[in-house]
Amino acid sequence: MPRKRKSLTRKKRKNKNTAEEGQIWEVRGILDERTSAKGVLEYLVDWAPDKTTGKEYDPEWVRRAFLQAP
Repeated sequence: MPRKRKSLTRKKRKNKNTAEEGQIWEVRGILDERTSAKGVLEYLVDWAPDKTTGKEYDPEWVRRAFLQAP
């Protein structure tokens, strides 16, 4: 079951062309978590659509270090 919706700050968005460091992206939910072969904790993030344009974003694996709750 997805976790509660949160706003998280992501330091980098490698596949989002207009992202800038420190920009806030709303999360619809955390779908899964895993530990990589290097021992890095990652979350499968379900991003909420852009509030201005309505553009949808595919879920992606994000390192815990790139996420920050407000």
